[in-house]
Amino acid sequence: MIIPPSRERARPSPVAVVVTVYNKAPYARDCIESVLTQTYAPVELVVVDDGSTDGSWDIVQSATLGTDVTLLRLSNGGVSRARNLGFEACRTKPEYVLFLDADDVLLPDALQTMVVHLNEHPVAALCYSVPLLIDEDGTSLGIDQDRVRWASTRYGRRKIADSELETPLEAIWSRFRAIPSSSLIRCSAFRKTTGWDSYLCRPHRPFHAEDKDMTIQLALTGEIHRLDNPTVKYRQLPTAHQNSLYEGLLAVDRKWWNAPLGRDTRRKVRSAIRFDSFVVILQASEELRTALLAGSVRDSIAGSRQLLRSILRWIGLPIRLRINP
Repeated sequence: MIIPPSRERARPSPVAVVVTVYNKAPYARDCIESVLTQTYAPVELVVVDDGSTDGSWDIVQSATLGTDVTLLRLSNGGVSRARNLGFEACRTKPEYVLFLDADDVLLPDALQTMVVHLNEHPVAALCYSVPLLIDEDGTSLGIDQDRVRWASTRYGRRKIADSELETPLEAIWSRFRAIPSSSLIRCSAFRKTTGWDSYLCRPHRPFHAEDKDMTIQLALTGEIHRLDNPTVKYRQLPTAHQNSLYEGLLAVDRKWWNAPLGRDTRRKVRSAIRFDSFVVILQASEELRTALLAGSVRDSIAGSRQLLRSILRWIGLPIRLRINP
């Protein structure tokens, strides 16, 4: 009788969490503890202080005392640089990495949930979840009202059902919420990117668009999957003016429209940018139709102007994006 050798248990996939801190003293401890108490192991934690001036560094040291956490203290250079240096500082060879903002809090089984998904879907470069929103004091604001994911059709657009895992490139370009704290990235895909773009965030620019840019980079290496169950408490703090948000999205469009890409990739990228602009036209059309049905002359005039502006923007898209800021 031949007794087969016992099978070794599959080793869990190593995960790294890079926490970036900049003047987040009231929240840093809760953030770090949410990583250290994860139900999943092994987890390598790297905390990067990006030149905080509010005592965050003292809290980081206190919260990680007696652990094997890697700590980096930098002069202020922006979150993109901090994330890139944090990833480079990993002592292990992680299979997955999550970039966590210091004012957010992981749910206890966050990494377990996302690692299982990526292990089961090797075509995915990233999986993300719809977050739970909290305010400055940590009070729950409910689940984020996830913006509709739009997919292109032959004659327009369609809503992507929540049951559909993949978020295609055109949906990422159109009204996509890219929250790093709720995203687990496959490291082999991340290494194919150019890293977090320091020129799409502060202090180089008065906005933050590096998160959307990273999701685009990853979408060109593999699939982007949306999970239904929340994995993070996302803290809503006062944000920049709406104009800054618009300028950030325009900067991403301009970067990718003019990027030196292969023919097929360039076609996909420009098609996604055009689709996003087309979605704006459709939205303006719906708002005008609502105003006309309501019989509001004032809203109808405003809606007509908005529709005309969106059409002209769509027509002039190539010219507008070729102009350097």
